[in-house]
Amino acid sequence: MIAATEMYLDAVRVIAAATATGEPILTAVLTLGAALGWPGE
Repeated sequence: MIAATEMYLDAVRVIAAATATGEPILTAVLTLGAALGWPGE
């Protein structure tokens, strides 16, 4: 049970780190796409 909890917490940390890293990149891509007038914007 404890091992499963630790694995879950590790997964949460990895997801949080990936979100913190990816969010500015995603925001920059969306901003650039809007500036270039991507279809659907």
